[in-house]
Amino acid sequence: MVRLYYWCSLLLFLGAAIGPLRAAAYEDYGGMPLTGALNATGAEPAVCYTLTTTCCRITTDLNRAEMEEIGAHLDAAYRAYLSRFPGLTATQVGQPCLYILASRSAFLRLLASKGINGAGAGGYFVMGFGIVICADGRSLASLITTARHEMFHAVLRAKYGRDIPKWANEGLAVYFADGLVRRADMVTGVASLARVQAMKARIAAHRYIPLERFLNLTADHWPVSDWLDLYEQAWSVVQFLAHGAHGKYVTAFADYLQQTADHGDTRKAFAAFHTDYATMEREWIAYFANLDEDPETRALGEVPLLITLLTSRDAVGVQATTIDDLYAALAAKGMPALPKGHSALQPPADAVATALIHTEVVPSGDEAPPMVVIHLPHATARLIWKKIATEGGWMAKVLFE
Repeated sequence: MVRLYYWCSLLLFLGAAIGPLRAAAYEDYGGMPLTGALNATGAEPAVCYTLTTTCCRITTDLNRAEMEEIGAHLDAAYRAYLSRFPGLTATQVGQPCLYILASRSAFLRLLASKGINGAGAGGYFVMGFGIVICADGRSLASLITTARHEMFHAVLRAKYGRDIPKWANEGLAVYFADGLVRRADMVTGVASLARVQAMKARIAAHRYIPLERFLNLTADHWPVSDWLDLYEQAWSVVQFLAHGAHGKYVTAFADYLQQTADHGDTRKAFAAFHTDYATMEREWIAYFANLDEDPETRALGEVPLLITLLTSRDAVGVQATTIDDLYAALAAKGMPALPKGHSALQPPADAVATALIHTEVVPSGDEAPPMVVIHLPHATARLIWKKIATEGGWMAKVLFE
């Protein structure tokens, strides 16, 4: 039996290679301070060390064991990213340099030294410097999510040589950060239920920007107050172009990106799609109206929502033996759980015998969240848990068999 191991973050699957993780090699500079930017203001410098993995260099002042785990994940993601761009090599992209800092003030000072206002950001890809991430108050899984997102910006920059449209840059980074990593390849398009439901609600309430205007927005027209809506819509357009309309836009999307990188004219580049904005918008809306019809995709999309709820401190001690009971117990603690009968992981009582998806919930018997076993048409997924030593919380591990 082949087993594929995946660590799951709060809103996405995060993967490592098949089999045991190879320990990351690291260079310990004996508490060497991160010089330059952090103490340019005269503030006390952070004491950092640099960890070097196969693909990345991580300068940080955080726990070494957890940084090695982040490094292993990023190595796998980096190889998978390169596999999606034939002809793009690690030499062209370079070795990603990450600065993961415990203090938000250190994070802001480092960005400020590069002329960037990092207020409201958790991570930032700085051209010609590296990826800067703030760890203050965040889980290990959240750091991996941000690092994968920002690292993909570096890959896009190496691929296209200049900025592509803001919506495509951010949408692709979200889309690929959501991917299932398998060795040096990646399974993409598995959208979380929470993300899909949020987009459906925006479309139903007409709280989206019409595609003609959205696809032609410049970076200057992305107001900070609307960043979540803009990122979600950017992801939704990428998801649609990659998987909707029976695949007719896949090749055209690649042509569009290259043309915008070469010439910068988004309206002229849109001709690559051989359609008009109104038609594409209707197809985009129809795609999301029917996105959850595939039972396996819908079930996998619900797993990140379940992990989000179970990794919350409010969920400590919650146990159950069925998905419906588990959601009911979470709802009783005031959490936004799914109502009875709405879970893609739990078939109706009269359809259990013929259901394509069936789920078991196994109480842990201790303070860990319960194990969840999901029987899918082509695999069995087991949701188990790992203690996060420095945080007192839990990270989910999904074992596919």
